[in-house]
Amino acid sequence: MDGRSPERGMPRRTFLTLSFAGIGALALAACTQTPAPTPSPTPSPTPAPTPLPTVPGVPAPLAMTRSNWSADPWTLGGTVFEPVGGTAEARATLRTPVDARIWFAGEALPEDGVRIGTLAAARASGAAVADDVLRTAESGERVAVIGAGVAGLAAAARLADAGFAVSVFEARRTVGGRAANRTVSGFDDPVRYGAVLVPDDLDVLYDLARADVRTVTFAPELLVRRDDGVEVAPSAFGIAALQQAHEYAAAQPEDSSMSAALAASGATPVSPEPGPDGVSEGEWLEYALRSALAPATGASSSRVSATEYDPVVIGDALRGAKYPTAGIGAWIDGIAGRRDVQVAVGSAVSEVRLGTERVSLRFDTGESFSAHRVVVAVPHGVLREQRIGFVPELPDEYAAAIAAIPVGDLDVVWLRFEEAFWRPEATAADEGTGVATAEPNEDDAAEPAVIPQRLLTVVGGAPGVAAWLDPADSEEAVLVGVVAGAAGTRLGALGDDDFLAAALDGLTPYGMTTADSSESGDVPSESGDG
Repeated sequence: MDGRSPERGMPRRTFLTLSFAGIGALALAACTQTPAPTPSPTPSPTPAPTPLPTVPGVPAPLAMTRSNWSADPWTLGGTVFEPVGGTAEARATLRTPVDARIWFAGEALPEDGVRIGTLAAARASGAAVADDVLRTAESGERVAVIGAGVAGLAAAARLADAGFAVSVFEARRTVGGRAANRTVSGFDDPVRYGAVLVPDDLDVLYDLARADVRTVTFAPELLVRRDDGVEVAPSAFGIAALQQAHEYAAAQPEDSSMSAALAASGATPVSPEPGPDGVSEGEWLEYALRSALAPATGASSSRVSATEYDPVVIGDALRGAKYPTAGIGAWIDGIAGRRDVQVAVGSAVSEVRLGTERVSLRFDTGESFSAHRVVVAVPHGVLREQRIGFVPELPDEYAAAIAAIPVGDLDVVWLRFEEAFWRPEATAADEGTGVATAEPNEDDAAEPAVIPQRLLTVVGGAPGVAAWLDPADSEEAVLVGVVAGAAGTRLGALGDDDFLAAALDGLTPYGMTTADSSESGDVPSESGDG
């Protein structure tokens, strides 16, 4: 594989999987939100844009809602990622309990071999911590869990199964963290700001099956259009360049950033001249960085470890991903509703005080609670910003480990339209796309059904939304967009009016053929705080 032709030898199926690997970041289901000075438990409607932001060729949406995790004081970050040098040592430190009394769990702390920042990571971390507590605790002890997200609830369920008294404290008025289903004005079906996809993980899928959560295979048709609206065939150049940079970095004695590895490996510089499809190699590389690396990490190529970021591994994980047709709320509610798990919502923990034989929790109301052991299962950004105080202060190695694991910007936006203007008039499955339209085969549990899905991307220009997923699983004309990395930081700072205008601008290549087909009107708009 040389620097000028990195796409050589890559099978089409592998490339298509890698090209939309970034969407797998939506499998994120963090631990949970945690105390903040000014709680805001549910999304609050913001004034409808006046006048409505419009762009040529794109109809006005009926409704919009979005997450803004990095600005949300209960979360303070969209995901975690592997920086230059990796996080193995830091994660090992944080997986070690403090005085056998305080454990940490979350999407940043799975055992080695599970990719951080994913639903599987959160679930695996919570379960592993519970097993460690069980090896230490004595019968009759009470265990407190801070955070009712996937990691916290997974830990609580495992501990309760073993007969321990478990109390879960959640700062918000709802459970589920970033993986929760949300009822939002303007959308008939629940939306979710995380866990749009779930990994092909036996433990996760078993949990979902027991909760009667229906999943289907994620196998979208990848669509690529230039910024002038011309549809082009996906090129493997950019993704293969990332793979070349990863392989180069993995062979070096010291790690480097993806941007440095791209340059050192010979994958760049690339030709600025347009190819036969009208797109240059540089534009295809930028496309890969924007639509694959950024959504998978929440960060730019200058911050991501080239050794740890492996497009093939991510692609392999995504190839078996499942789409929960109604979200995973039933699973979350099933755990939170257990009689042997006490869940207290609206209970923001502000301090964890370690004693000789017990641990005391202090809430922002001034009340306190005592337990023998505590599992801290909150988003990593909350730990980094020290939103929970520890008395005495955490040992230096723990503080250093928390600081060593960075958080990135990763958000989603939901748009509902009157009609799905981006879908072709004929919806018959195209041969070779892997998109089936048959009814689900409920008798075949080993092979979930495939429903029509499309992934809309743009090469060239600078669209703020990395990719749009058309799940096509309801009667609503809905698109789910991924906003990540530097674009996530930029768009996250915008108000709803400007954010919507930027999102719609990125849909222009998929818009209607005439500018006057857009109509003005009011849009119910909500900024999701989770």
